[in-house]
Amino acid sequence: MTLETTIQAAAKTAQTTTLSLWRDITYNSIDPSSYNASTGAVTSSTTATSLKAIIGEFKANQIDGDLFRQSDVKVTILLDDLTTVPQLTDTIIYGSNTYNVISHSIDIAKSMYRVQCRD
Repeated sequence: MTLETTIQAAAKTAQTTTLSLWRDITYNSIDPSSYNASTGAVTSSTTATSLKAIIGEFKANQIDGDLFRQSDVKVTILLDDLTTVPQLTDTIIYGSNTYNVISHSIDIAKSMYRVQCRD
């Protein structure tokens, strides 16, 4: 077992033991629109995935009003819980709010996505 897979397994165990910190969200993976030339229709498809995530805020020294705004939300998702890589077209539903994915990063052990969202 590599160090990377050991850390990934530890992240999953940590999620299980700290379940009270994780919130139910719906991750909507939205495929880009496609154009049907014969009908003129533009269509896109959405795949909704229910999963657990940690919802947080960005630190005050990160908020610059441009790249990071006061209202931005930091969403931490285990990599294994999401079958696609986050895209700028995707949305996250938490409670009654729908957030747009602004950016994402992957931790060095490839165990978690950190997703920046904005409503």
